Amino acid sequence: MKKAFYYISLACAALLGFSSCEKYLDVTSETQKQANESFKNIADLRGATAFLYCRPWYTTNTSLREITEARAGNLYVDGVTGELITTALFSEVANYNNIANSWASLYLVITQADYIINDYVKTAIANGINEAEAKACEAEARFMRATAYWYLANLWHDVPIIDDPRSHTLNPLTPPHRFEDVVQYAINDLLFAAEHLKDTDTKGRVTKDSARGMLARLYLMAANYAMGNHFSAEYISRNNGGSNSGLADNYFEQVKKLCQQVIEGGYYSMLSDFEQLWRTQNNNNSETLFGIQFIPGITEWGYTSPLNDLAYNRELTGNLNGGGAIFASYDMLKSFVDDGALARMRGSVAIPGQNYNYIGTHLSAGSWTVPSGKTKVNLKKFVVGSSKDTDGAAVQGNTGLVSPMLRMSEIYLMYAEAALGKQLQTADPLALAYFNKVRERAFSKNTQNYVAATTVTRDKLFMERRLEFFYETIYWTDLKRRSFYDMDWILNLLNNKLKDSDADTPFTNYAAWAYTYDPLLYPSGKGWTNSPRAQSGYKPQSVVHNLPAGSYVHAVGATSNIWCLPYPSADVTTDPELTSAPINYDFK
Repeated sequence: MKKAFYYISLACAALLGFSSCEKYLDVTSETQKQANESFKNIADLRGATAFLYCRPWYTTNTSLREITEARAGNLYVDGVTGELITTALFSEVANYNNIANSWASLYLVITQADYIINDYVKTAIANGINEAEAKACEAEARFMRATAYWYLANLWHDVPIIDDPRSHTLNPLTPPHRFEDVVQYAINDLLFAAEHLKDTDTKGRVTKDSARGMLARLYLMAANYAMGNHFSAEYISRNNGGSNSGLADNYFEQVKKLCQQVIEGGYYSMLSDFEQLWRTQNNNNSETLFGIQFIPGITEWGYTSPLNDLAYNRELTGNLNGGGAIFASYDMLKSFVDDGALARMRGSVAIPGQNYNYIGTHLSAGSWTVPSGKTKVNLKKFVVGSSKDTDGAAVQGNTGLVSPMLRMSEIYLMYAEAALGKQLQTADPLALAYFNKVRERAFSKNTQNYVAATTVTRDKLFMERRLEFFYETIYWTDLKRRSFYDMDWILNLLNNKLKDSDADTPFTNYAAWAYTYDPLLYPSGKGWTNSPRAQSGYKPQSVVHNLPAGSYVHAVGATSNIWCLPYPSADVTTDPELTSAPINYDFK
C-alpha cells in the first residue's frame, strides 16, 4: 500500500488470529483471551475493541444489505435473483442464508461486546489501567452492541437481550424480549457511550458524536413507535412520558438536540462531492461517524469487503471481481432520474454515457465510460475499481473500502424529520437549511438544476432519504418506522396501490419489472423504452400485516407481517423458546 488510508486497520490486522464465535452466541471460542494474562495496558484493551469494527460485521455488510434493500423495493428482482425476489415479495423462509447470516453476524457483535463490557474492562481496571481510558473502551463496545440491537429490532422486532453469553450457554432456552425493551436497552448503552467516548480518536474509531448520532436514530424510532400509541404504560411510566403522545414529543426534541450537538461540534462535516464518499482514498473521511472497517490490500476472510462484485464487469476491476447481478429497481432508478441530482446519481448507479476518471485507470482509455446496451442499470456505490484505481487497496475479493453505517447527511435529515414531528410539513428555518444542505450537495455537478425547498413534507423527506442512502440499509428501516403510525400508507406502497389514488406518485413498487434505461440510445423521453404503468397484466404484491389485537409479532399463525423476518430455523431448533411470546426485560 502506498498510503495508510486509515489507522484502525493496524489494530484489526493484529487481531487476524483472534478469531471469533461462528454461531449464534457460541461462547466456547478458544481465542477468548485469558483475563489474568492480558489487558495489562490500554493498547491491549483497544486492540480488543478494534476487533469490533471489522470481523463481527462481515456478513452484515452483504446479507443484511440485500435483505433491507430488497424489502424496500430498491433492487430489481426476477426468477434468477435467488433470495432477493422472495425477500422483496415478503415470502422469506427461515432457512435462507441471508437471514441466518445477518442474525449470526449481529449476535456475534453483541457477544464480543459483552465480553469486553463484562470481563476485559474490569480486568484492565484491576490491572491498573486508567479508569477513564478503560471506560472509553467499554463505551466503544456499548456503541457496537446498541447498533446491533437497532438492526435486530428493525428486522425481527422482538429479540433476546443477552447480557452474559456464559449464562446463556447454561440456559439457552430464551424467549425474545419485547421490542420496546430492546429499544430501551440500546438507548441506555448509547447514553453511556455518549458520556464516556472521546471527543476525537484515531481515525475510524467512534466518538461522542458517533454515539449522539446513533442515539438520535434510536430516539427517532421510539418517537415513531409512540406516534402509533404502541408503548406500554410501563414503558411510558419508566420514561416519564405521561402518554405516548408526550413521549413522542420528548423524543423528537431529543433528536433535534443531539443532531445540533453533532453539527455544531465541528468534528464531522459533509464532503462537498457525494462521489468521493465511495473511494478508498477517502476512507474514514469527515462525513463518516461510524463505518465497518475492512482492511485494504488483504484477502483474509472476514476482514474484506466483496462489494466490487457489484461492478459492471470484471474488466472494470482489473479482473479482481465483477459481473455482479444486482441492479437498481425501476422505481429506484426512476427516482434518481426524476430527481435530477447528477452527483448523487453518478455516485449511486452506473448510467450509460457517464465517465468516471478515477475508475478504469488501468484501461487503455485511462478512465471508464458506462457503455450502452445494458437492459438494466448496475449499482455504482461501493464499486471502487481496480488495484491501480485504489492505490493498491483493492485486491481479489476485497474493495478495501470502509462501509459507512452512519453519515453526516443522516444527521441533517434526522434533524429535519424531528422538526417535522407529527406534522405533515414544516417551514422551520433550521430544518429547511439542513434539508437543503443535503440536496445542494446532491446537485453539485449540475447546480443550475438545484432549487431550494421552501417546505419539508413527510413524503419529500422520505424520498430524500431513499435517494441519499440507497444500498446503505437505511430505507427499509425508514419504511418500518413509518408503519408504526401510518400502516395503511406503507401497505399501499408495498402493494403498489398508492398510484390508484395518485397517478403521479413517486412511490410505486415495480421491483420485478424489467426495464431499459439508456440516454445514449433514447435521448428523448429520459431514456426509457417502456413504462410499467402500461402493463395491464401487472399483479401487485400481496403484503399484509396480520397482527390481531392482543397478539405479538411472532405468534403462531401470524405468518405474514412487515415488522419481522422469521427467526433462523437452526436457532429455533436450538432455542424453541424463540417462537414464544416476548417477555419483559428486567432493567433493575
